[in-house]
Amino acid sequence: MANTHKDQLLANLQERFGPLGRLAGSQSLFSLREDAARVYVRYSRFHDGNKAFFGLRRIDLLQLAGQNSYICFLVDGGLPPVLVPYGDFEEVFRDAETASDGQYKVQLLNTRGQLELYVARQGRFNVNAYVGFDLLEKSIDARGPNPIPDLTHSQVQTMLAGIGNCKGYDVWIPACDVCRLEWSLTLSSCVKQFLPDSMKLVIFSVRSMWSGLLKAATLLRASSKLNILLLSIRGCCGSMTCCSQIQNSRTSPLFQTIAEGRPSHASSFAQLFSEVASRN
Repeated sequence: MANTHKDQLLANLQERFGPLGRLAGSQSLFSLREDAARVYVRYSRFHDGNKAFFGLRRIDLLQLAGQNSYICFLVDGGLPPVLVPYGDFEEVFRDAETASDGQYKVQLLNTRGQLELYVARQGRFNVNAYVGFDLLEKSIDARGPNPIPDLTHSQVQTMLAGIGNCKGYDVWIPACDVCRLEWSLTLSSCVKQFLPDSMKLVIFSVRSMWSGLLKAATLLRASSKLNILLLSIRGCCGSMTCCSQIQNSRTSPLFQTIAEGRPSHASSFAQLFSEVASRN
């Protein structure tokens, strides 16, 4: 990456939004205003006058999911940065395939003043509306203070079901919990009443939340034909059990954190709220 271009961009962002934070595990992911927004910075030169080539790491894009996040395409030649909202293209990348190096290969095309983003095997997308900082500034200003209220288990369960529905999963919730769901919090979700026979013994034999969760998650990952999200909230301290099938590219970092059996902390609930807001 050409340091002068990146340094100028970071200085501009800091002047507009204050001190920047750098996210762990990447030299290109930055947090603005205490994580009110995230920006993933990628730089390239124009080739043949109108093509710029970029590689987007899948592990970096995972840190954008569920956040007010942008991919910043930075090029030479005096063109302002192109800040593409990741939420507008999340489905595109979910359906795309990475190269052997774990990156999505994309191009920024400048054809007679029309900017297009080309994603391999997914098509071209006009990105003229994303040039400059206006959209980023408006999104940060619109967020404002957003304290996270205390939620009951059933309320969190309802919101997780809403996320699963928006992401295209079938959702199963224990029958004893369905009557407690509060659909005023999110879009109403279609909840599956029955589980495949192959899963019933595992689900209903769960006694230890985390050990049982890992067994269920292993079973789910082994069955490529299932497309179901299982939600169960038990115990105290806001602990959540969330078994999500199968295709790792279709699960958000929040889902992966819970599905891998790691305890949920306040940051997970903050991300849950962000993801609900971005999906509904």
